[in-house]
Formats: sequence, structure tokens, C-alpha cells
Amino acid sequence: MSPRSLPLVAACLLLLGMLGACTSSRPPASRAPAVSGAAADGPPPAAAAARANAPAIPERIRISYAGLTAHFAAAWVPKEAGYFAQQGLDAELTYLPSRQASTALVSGEADYAFFSGRTLVDLRIQGADVVAIAAPMTKLILSLIVQPDIQRPEDLRGKRMGVTGFGSIIDFGGRYLLKELGLQPEVDVAVIQLQTNPNIMAALETRAIEAGSLAPPQSLQALAQGYREMGAMHRQPFEYPAGIMAVRADRLREHPDQVGRVVRAVTEGIARFKNDPPYAQQVLKQYTSIEDPEALQGTYELFAPAFPQLPLLTEAAMQVAIDETASENPRAREVTPASTMDMRFVREVEASGLLKQLYP
Repeated sequence: MSPRSLPLVAACLLLLGMLGACTSSRPPASRAPAVSGAAADGPPPAAAAARANAPAIPERIRISYAGLTAHFAAAWVPKEAGYFAQQGLDAELTYLPSRQASTALVSGEADYAFFSGRTLVDLRIQGADVVAIAAPMTKLILSLIVQPDIQRPEDLRGKRMGVTGFGSIIDFGGRYLLKELGLQPEVDVAVIQLQTNPNIMAALETRAIEAGSLAPPQSLQALAQGYREMGAMHRQPFEYPAGIMAVRADRLREHPDQVGRVVRAVTEGIARFKNDPPYAQQVLKQYTSIEDPEALQGTYELFAPAFPQLPLLTEAAMQVAIDETASENPRAREVTPASTMDMRFVREVEASGLLKQLYP
């Protein structure tokens, strides 16, 4: 090495030393806030292995959910508890009623959507290449709530029932329960769209309607105030895809690893809901705006056992949604249950051993 090059070498060594010092003094990367319970104790081994493959830079995903009821808590908990973030996902959640949610998913304004199996069947009829990748809720938990002076089914003839929106799970449940009572929706009882559960409750209070299809916690509040329950969907013996997670087929093809991480985060969120009642009720309060502790507790007690440990959608459950849709649109009979779902990512979760870690 020539004497003339020594100053250059020394300068380079000095610069490298300065860079090393800067790196060692840099604060650690920010993490999702620690939460109480399982997440605060560190991820189970199976989950930790999956997170090791998460991208260094979080991937932004847009998720819609179709109702302000606990049927969609499997979207809320992974967001609030940081499970999406731990999977390398920057999840943005947006409330969109069923029909808006389906439009947003097909158009690409949403990447994932939580809505009912009925909405998925409607999309398949229209030719949309959309499938379910998980089914966090296959039990429809709602009641037909009526005014205190409605004593018999016959008292509802010529009256009005409030629902959120046509095609929603609230609409399906209300219509189903009317039929169980021997009443024909739109013929014996008018069906009124009121957009949200709180709006239905307000309409009952002002006697703008005589009946309402309500999910907890509003249904529980109504009963506490003296309204009557004339039927309940959660006492029906069949499964119904009340809350599925859907995605466009092109995302399945182009981002299968991301889809798998989303399903894992949702599975962890379900476990947190089931295993951590105080935290679950905190999230319910945040998203439903219900302050009444008794209503929140009652809601939790109804929904916690209804969430399955493994969010697997069965063909039998989807057939119920197909039959429901076919009663109004015969083209639904062309849709097969198998064509509506891709459960490989749920099966991967099952094979990974994650459930044994989440439910020791």
C-alpha cells in the first residue's frame, strides 16, 4: 500500500466506526402495544414461527366488516390486540353495510371483508370471483323483539319490523323468525330498513315499529326495558355463516402468504375473545358504543361459546345460505357450497399446532 493511500484508508475506517456507533445507539423498532393475557406473555411457539416469516415492512390491508354486532368481533380483536401487526400487517378496518362491503371488495377498495354467507352467495350469482377463507361465526345470535303489548304472533299482522339492511344477517334472522311464527314477511309484516341496531332500538322506543330484529347488546337492553322476545335465532339447531371472511380470488393467487397470515391473526383474535372476558368486553364496548356493563357481559356470554376455535366453514352451513338466497332468487341453486370457499389456510392453521398453544 502506498503512503499516499494511507490517509484515505484511515478516513474510511473512521467513517465505519462512526456508523457503527450510530447504529448501536439507535432506539429499538416500535412494537404493537403490549396487552394483558396471552398476547402479553409472548406468542405461542407456532405463532412465533409464523411471525418470523412476516415482512419487515408492514403490508397495508383494508378490511371491512358489515355490522356493529359481536358477530364481527373476529375482525376487531386482532386489530386492537395487535395480532395483525404481529403478522406484518397494517390493517385498516372500516364499517360498511353488507351491500356496500360487497361492492368495495369486488372493486378493490377493500382487500378482505367480513360479512354473511348470504352476501357471498349474491356475489357468486353476479359472477364475482370471491370466496370465503374463514368462518369465525357460524351461529346467528339475534332475537325478534316486539312491543310489550304484542302477545301473540297474530298481533303482528299489519305491523312493521325493523332490520338493518336487506340481505344482512339481521334481515335474514328477522324474516326467518317471522316465518317460524306463521307470518309472511312483506305480506303480513312490513320490513323496514333502518341501517343499524341502535336505529332499530330507537324506532321501537318511539313506536315507529312494532318489532325489530336485534342482536346483542341491543336485544338484551330491550329485554331489560320491558320489550318481549318472540323468537331467537341462536336457539335454532342449524349452522349459518353469519360471519365469514371473504377475499377476491386474485388475492389468493398473488398473495397466498399474506392470506395465511390474516387467517392466523383472526384465529388468535378468536382465542383472545374466548379466553379473556374483560378484554373482549372492552373491545365490544369500543365498537358497539354500549356502556351498560350488564349488556356487555350478557353479549359476551352469548357469543364467546359460539365462536369456534377453528374458523372452518362447512358446506352444510353454506348450503343454508344458498337455500335462503334461492327462496328469492332461483339462480342461487346454481351455486355449489364448494365453489364458495377455500379452507386451505384454516387447515394450515390446524396442522401447525397453533390451536394447542392457544387452548392448552
